[in-house]
Parts: sequence; structure tokens; C-alpha cells
Amino acid sequence: MDNKTYWEVRRDGVALAGGPKETMPDAQQRKSMREGGCKIYVEGKLFREGK
Repeated sequence: MDNKTYWEVRRDGVALAGGPKETMPDAQQRKSMREGGCKIYVEGKLFREGK
């Protein structure tokens, strides 16, 4: 298992949380984070829901 950071949550450019792909927050958690003013990045790029 690789410990590389796959996802990261930032507020005002400051990283608050992150981790490997297996620990990525689910859709409800991500929605809650965004409502709290956070942005979610995956592999360094802003993550957008749905595809």
C-alpha cells in the first residue's frame, strides 16, 4: 500500500486533511466539507462531483 496523498481538503489554501485513495470521504462528507468553506483536491486538481 502506497502512502501517497491522493486527496486533500483545503480551506483558504491551508491543507486540513488528506490521505490515500481508500480514505477518500464519501459524497455526503464532501458536500458537508464544501458547505463549511473547504475545497477538495484529488491528485493536485480541484475535485468536481459527477462524471
